[in-house]
Order: sequence, then structure tokens, then C-alpha cells
Amino acid sequence: MKKIIIVFFICILPISAFSQTTAKKEKIKKMFELTGSAKVGEQLIVQALAAFQKTYPDVDQEFWDGLKKDINIEDTINPD
Repeated sequence: MKKIIIVFFICILPISAFSQTTAKKEKIKKMFELTGSAKVGEQLIVQALAAFQKTYPDVDQEFWDGLKKDINIEDTINPD
């Protein structure tokens, strides 16, 4: 009986911890949205890319377009 209880807790604890982590991430994401930090971060990325384009004019536009497509604002808010 003790083994069953121990196995049960070993299996349940990681699931419980995962759900708390997910809830925490959702709260953080919501906070970023409410405070406007997500939009500020997105503007920062756009401005940084524009500055890099001016600094490195020899780099093909194709590269910058591909880089813009690869950047996902969600990754900066909620990295996994």
C-alpha cells in the first residue's frame, strides 16, 4: 500500500507543478498585455532591426525580411 501511495505522489507531483507553471506563465503574459509591455517590446524589435539595417547596408534585404519573419514576439514574452 505504501508503494502505491509513493508511486501515486511521484506521478502526480510533476503534473501539479506543470499546471502551476502554466498558470504562472499565463498570469505573466496577461500582465505584459495589460501594462503594454508586449507592444513596447515589439516596437523595440522593429526599431532595433531598422537601426541594424542602417548600420549594415551591405546585408541583403532578403536577410532582413527573413529575420523579421523568424522573430516572434510571443517568444520574448513566454520563452520555453
